[in-house]
Amino acid sequence: MKILYGVQGTGNGHLTRARCLSRAFTERNVQVDYVFSGRDRDGYFSMEAFKNRTFMTGFTFATRNNKIDHLGTVRGLKIGQFVKDIKRLPVTDYDLVISDYEPVTAWRAKLTGTPILGIGHQYAFRSKAPRPRMDIAGSVLLRHFAPAEHTLGVHWHHFGGSVLPPIIDTTLKREEVIPNRYVVYLPFDDPKRIARLLKQVPEVQFIVYSPQVSVCCQNNNVTIRKTQQEAFRKDLLAASGVITSCGFGLVSEALHIGLPLLAVPVAGQIEQLANAEALKMLDLAETVSTLTVENVTDFIAHPKPTQRQNYPDVASAVVDHLLGDDWQNTQSLVARTWAQVENHPRLPGIAAPATV
Repeated sequence: MKILYGVQGTGNGHLTRARCLSRAFTERNVQVDYVFSGRDRDGYFSMEAFKNRTFMTGFTFATRNNKIDHLGTVRGLKIGQFVKDIKRLPVTDYDLVISDYEPVTAWRAKLTGTPILGIGHQYAFRSKAPRPRMDIAGSVLLRHFAPAEHTLGVHWHHFGGSVLPPIIDTTLKREEVIPNRYVVYLPFDDPKRIARLLKQVPEVQFIVYSPQVSVCCQNNNVTIRKTQQEAFRKDLLAASGVITSCGFGLVSEALHIGLPLLAVPVAGQIEQLANAEALKMLDLAETVSTLTVENVTDFIAHPKPTQRQNYPDVASAVVDHLLGDDWQNTQSLVARTWAQVENHPRLPGIAAPATV
C-alpha cells in the first residue's frame, strides 16, 4: 500500500499523531509520503520521522494574546496559492490519502475521487461530542475545511461515533516528580505576559515553553524556553502539573500519565472551546476561560484528583486495520481500542462500542 498523508501544521497535536503513525507505518514497511501545511516551514521541529515530506501553504488561524485574531486570519489567507497547491498535488499514484484536517490533500482527493480517510480530532465532532454553539459559517467550515468520505475521530470518549482514543506515545510514564514545579504551554499567548503573571506566585517554579522565543531566559521563579520536543517531554514527565491551552494532543498526554491539568482554551477557537466542554463533561480536568493569579494559585493548592487513562497503542491498531481487507469498516477497531482504556469515563445514555 502506498499512502499520501496530509498533516495540519497549526497545532503540535497533529504532528504528535503523525509521528506515532509514522513509526507504526515504518515498522510495517508501508510507503508513506507526507504533506504539511498551515505553518511556516521554519516553525516545524523534530521532523526526522518524516523522510519524504513536502511543505505547502494551506490555511491557519492568526492569534493574539490567546485569542483568535479574525482580521489577522483574513489578511493571512492566500487563496490563490491554496488553489495552485491543490492543482499541483499528485494523488493518483496513491492507494489511499490520509488527512489529519489538512485541506490541500483532502480537497485534492475529493476532486479526483481518490480514496481518503480523515484521521484526527476534528473528525470526532461528527459524533455526539460536545461543541460550542456556532453560526452557520462556523459549522460549514468545521465540516468542509478538510473533507473526507471516511473518518476516524480521536477524543477522550467515543461519544457513540467512529471515534478512537487519543493517538499518543504510549511509552510516556511519569518520572520522579519535582515538587512545586509546573510546566506551562500556552503557545498562542505572549510569554512575557505569562511570566509577569506567574511571578506573582513566587513559591512555585514555572517552566514556560513558547514557540515565540528563540533563547532561554529566567526571571526569578519563571524560566522561558523555546519549544523543543525532547526537553519539553522531560520536564513534563517530572512536573507536579501542567497549565496549557485546550489543544488535544498535550491534554491527552497529561491524561494518559495522570498529570494534574489546568486547561485554558483559546478564545474564539471552536475546537479548544469544545475540548473545554468535554473535559468538564467527563470530569477529567479543571478549565478556566482566562489565566489569572487566583486560578493558578487555586489549581496549585487544590489540584483535581486524576486517574491515569493509560491509553493503548492506537497508532499500531490503526495501521494494522488499514492493511486489512476492509479498512472502511471501523466499528470493530473502535470497540477494540476503547475496551483497552483502563479508566474510561462513562456517560449516561451512550453505550460502549459494540463489535461486529
